[in-house]
Amino acid sequence: MGTDYSHQSIKPTSVEIGFLPPPSITMPTQVDFVTNMSFFSGLIEKKRPLTVLEITHLFNNAETNALGKAFIAGLAKVAKSKDIKNYFLRGKAISEKLVELFCNALAIRRNSRSA
Repeated sequence: MGTDYSHQSIKPTSVEIGFLPPPSITMPTQVDFVTNMSFFSGLIEKKRPLTVLEITHLFNNAETNALGKAFIAGLAKVAKSKDIKNYFLRGKAISEKLVELFCNALAIRRNSRSA
């Protein structure tokens, strides 16, 4: 009689059209304190695990740029001037690159379909 709109049926479709799934962070079972300075040397030298705050910022930046990309794509479609349309398309390309950069840092699998 009705369509199934459960979370499981909506999620794959939302990822296909470009919505980003929020990162999943498990709650630790114990408290770990930094006991040596190797954690801080990883800020510059080698890769280290991301902190929750860094994950949050990367996700928020990816989400903001994905929304901006969609908005700019809409503006480019209705722009009357060719120069303005090209300016919007350039902004869309920049947003696409930033979304990919942030998603790669978070290792989020995305569909490459553009808005």
